[in-house]
Amino acid sequence: MNQIMLHGRIGKDPEISYNQDGKPVTKFTMATDNGKDKDPTWHNITAFNKQAETIAEYFKKGSEIIVIGKQDHWKYEEKWFSGVVLFSFDFCGNKETPKENKDDDCPF
Repeated sequence: MNQIMLHGRIGKDPEISYNQDGKPVTKFTMATDNGKDKDPTWHNITAFNKQAETIAEYFKKGSEIIVIGKQDHWKYEEKWFSGVVLFSFDFCGNKETPKENKDDDCPF
């Protein structure tokens, strides 16, 4: 079984694009907390179709999110990359729009 569940905050505004079939694809980074005095772990997340549209519309930098997906790996120009392909997500945290985060390095 390849399933990963993450709870964290979005690092920068999600970016939506459309593949060659015209289907939406949204990519974003999110940080998960590793405890006090430890740097967060950053994750590259990819969402497709209706979920991609919803995330692009309702989430922005600093938004808290729960992601369930699968770990994926790919090779690009002789380098290996890792990320998460989203199966589902959930809104969490404060229902108000998150305040703009001025620190570009860490959304916490």
